[in-house]
Amino acid sequence: MPYQTKFEMTVFEKMLSSSLTIENIERTLAEKDHYALILEMEDEAERIILEFKNVLCRQYEEFHMERYIRMHQQGMIKLMNKASGYLADAGNLCQKGVAVYQAVIRAQESLLGYLETDLDRYFDRSLAVPDTYRCLSAEQLGKQALVISGKMKGKGVDPALQLIVLDFLGEHCALDSCSYQELMYVKLMVSSLLRLLSVNGEKDWNKKLMLELLYLNFNKSSFFTYCRKQIAAAVDEQRELKSQRQKFAWYMKEIRKLQVKPNVGYNTMGRAGVVELLTGYINTERAYLTERSKGLAAEPVKSFSERADHFAFKLPLSLSVPELGLISQLFIDARVFITEQGQIMTIMKFFAANVTTAGTTDMSAESLYKVRKKAEPKVCDAIEGILEEMLRVLRDVYMMKGKKGS
Repeated sequence: MPYQTKFEMTVFEKMLSSSLTIENIERTLAEKDHYALILEMEDEAERIILEFKNVLCRQYEEFHMERYIRMHQQGMIKLMNKASGYLADAGNLCQKGVAVYQAVIRAQESLLGYLETDLDRYFDRSLAVPDTYRCLSAEQLGKQALVISGKMKGKGVDPALQLIVLDFLGEHCALDSCSYQELMYVKLMVSSLLRLLSVNGEKDWNKKLMLELLYLNFNKSSFFTYCRKQIAAAVDEQRELKSQRQKFAWYMKEIRKLQVKPNVGYNTMGRAGVVELLTGYINTERAYLTERSKGLAAEPVKSFSERADHFAFKLPLSLSVPELGLISQLFIDARVFITEQGQIMTIMKFFAANVTTAGTTDMSAESLYKVRKKAEPKVCDAIEGILEEMLRVLRDVYMMKGKKGS
């Protein structure tokens, strides 16, 4: 951090570590009026906010500001939890002592509120919310979940879909801790569902609710499974192979047209978005349909509902098996994939388990291993074109961004 800045929470830290500990607070209140203590805290919070405003005017680099704000955000959360812990453990604490600890909490709330609203671009939403926030929000969300439950039942929403929504809300309310990001997402979902379900006159509430959850990128595995089952059941109802193909094509078209709220999702870090998951599922099942329909004339393939229960998402690639084998070997040769001698098969097994290639639903690690160094000229030409396109994008998009930023 630049030398001109410092940690601003020191006054509050000293108070909670010395004069305002559970052991010392009674003596402190005997020596100093509690109203004076509360005013000191309010003044200190105002001073810190003014300092944040001054820091903004100094135009520090982004990474300095991010680190500076994150450091203070962590300090505020820690102090808020500490004061809440004192309140919980204080037992027969006098009303003045309770008021002082509550003032500490209010001061941290005001500071965190300022960071979250006025300095939101630097606010770290991956940090755990203070314990008091979590408890209060869980209580409020629990009450709202009951309202949502009643409205869904009244509108005849599929019980399975009701259970997915209510289980998610219940699981969140039972958490010992949650991040700001998680809490914000749950609050957004609850407010959206309450608004949606307050309207009357809708004919298909199941579809309406599913579209809202898709818009909110509710990429929880249980909802993904529910959507797969709906698609699979509709495809299995078709009596002709052509109709099954058309049904998959229709779903793909409709899913690609879906509006999804930007930068929002149940799990935005470790999981693909729900639309991406569903398009991947449909692509995989279409390839499976093509493969299984060989020699069946016009008879439909009957197994999609059963497969939907046990579907494992694989990332669809536009590469063929030989192309994937060659590009994997190039990454190994260039030390992008770091592997010890004799362990190349580990990488091939990873690809076989987690991706699908163009025109196939299943491939073996052995087939990738065999073709990785036996590429035909047309395969080499295809990979050369991909690498050239990657280089063009690097130069025209990402390197140009760097030049504009400087």
